[in-house]
Amino acid sequence: MASATDIITYIGIPLAVLGVLPTLYTCLKSLLTLRTIRHTLRHNDCTAITRSSLLSGIIEIEIPRKSIAPLDRSDPLYFELRHGRYDEEKDGTLLGSRNRNGRSHLRGGTWTLLNWKEMTIGVKSYRLQYHDELSQPQAETVFESLIAFLLDRGAVPNPSGWHDLRSSGLWTPAGTKLLFGPRTSDACLWISTSDDSDGILSLAMAWENSWGVRGREALPPYWIRLTTPAGSLKERTQSENESKDEAEEQKRKDADCSSTVVQQNSAIRLRVSPQGVEDCYDESDPKQKIHPLHLHSHPGQMTASTLWFSSGCTALAAPSGSLWSFAIPPEVYHFSKRSSIPCGVLVLVGFLSDEDKVVPSWRSPYDDQREQIEKHMKFLDYSAKINAELRMPPAERQQAYQRRMEEERREMVKESMQRRVREEEKWAQELADALASQKMSVDVVVEAARKWLVEHGYAPRDAGVLTIVERILYEMVQSQEMAFTIAGFLDKWMGWSDGGGMGKLQFEELMEGKLQFAYAACVLGAIKEAAATPIGSVVSDLQECLRIWKKVRL
Repeated sequence: MASATDIITYIGIPLAVLGVLPTLYTCLKSLLTLRTIRHTLRHNDCTAITRSSLLSGIIEIEIPRKSIAPLDRSDPLYFELRHGRYDEEKDGTLLGSRNRNGRSHLRGGTWTLLNWKEMTIGVKSYRLQYHDELSQPQAETVFESLIAFLLDRGAVPNPSGWHDLRSSGLWTPAGTKLLFGPRTSDACLWISTSDDSDGILSLAMAWENSWGVRGREALPPYWIRLTTPAGSLKERTQSENESKDEAEEQKRKDADCSSTVVQQNSAIRLRVSPQGVEDCYDESDPKQKIHPLHLHSHPGQMTASTLWFSSGCTALAAPSGSLWSFAIPPEVYHFSKRSSIPCGVLVLVGFLSDEDKVVPSWRSPYDDQREQIEKHMKFLDYSAKINAELRMPPAERQQAYQRRMEEERREMVKESMQRRVREEEKWAQELADALASQKMSVDVVVEAARKWLVEHGYAPRDAGVLTIVERILYEMVQSQEMAFTIAGFLDKWMGWSDGGGMGKLQFEELMEGKLQFAYAACVLGAIKEAAATPIGSVVSDLQECLRIWKKVRL
């Protein structure tokens, strides 16, 4: 018979050992998981405080949360990618040292691809049981700075993505692409899951070395460069106006002095915002700032000069897709697409001729049969008087001759007045026909204006519309008077275009300001070309999203 000692020895002890095994397994698993997590954190250059509970198997991790901002553009690392530990091991450059500023491959650490200014703003705590649950806190950043940084590196906005974000907000599906990489359809910024965002917009990013197509010499986003060759538009305009009186000359000089004038034949760089020109300087002297106050407006008080100058800059930069800060208003886009100038008006002001193929028949047929009959009757009467004088005696002939000369003088005065009346009636009928004629498309008006500027020496013969627009914008920065004149003409043009069309008063203004009309037409043509690109809608959606979300998690 087995004793109590045997039972304890052969049954109790094994059962006790079996009861401790789960605890031992949990402890061992906790130690191994902790070791793996520390190894992962070290290889991803992530500083953290780790603690483990051996009995429960829970690993507690505290990882600092960062606030990031782009480096200064002059920093050598601004356009560089970070090189993580794994990349350096592959290249054989690690040499046993740890890269403390490397790339993280953890979930939530996509922001470590690029170089930033970093600041710790808090700690994120995690409680894990398995190493594959490990993630890194997303970094906080200013949304506008993030977008400007990626655009500066060559990213391209996705119109549909920004439209979805503006429409759906935080309910935008994860994976929605906001920015594409340069010259690729791969996303470099997209909507991420909101596990760690706490109600803040959550984003993720990617970047490849092969995408690096821009450098420090390229223009930053929201900036545009304006150049003008020798013989500027302003010089030509001033030479034409030299015959004005001294008061007008002094007034124009005062207006020019009120705006900052830069050196001729140099380039200027300026940053355009929703309020107009925010920053401007001459490339020949970057430290000397230019302050074109006539091209800047306060929020909610957009002036005509600011509106049309900013719209022109946005249209000029549309082909290169480098200016995403100003959204051209929808009413300006609609105006740029609307046919508003009658073909007869363009003929009367000298921009087109009746022989041009694009000009349809617009004049009313003129019947001069009545004038021909009157001329014939006057000729017969004149012949009869001459024949009658020849049959008279000399004394009577002299008297008849004098009477005939007096009648002819009175008749000449009468004919002159009648001729003037007929010409006025003919001009009134011609003007009425011109105002009622078929309206030409904006493309025809712009091309006619371009040719007129070339023919009259205001633009080089090989100048395109965008080249002329660039010179106009350059002069608008220099001259407050020119900016107000062109913007005012465009404002009036849009006003009567929306209000029923051109009338006699508008025609007279156009006749007096042909040069301003030609400039305005070129600016409007550039805006119309920009309307054919997706830049208009994406800028509007992008700026609205930047206004709604000041900070995001990356």
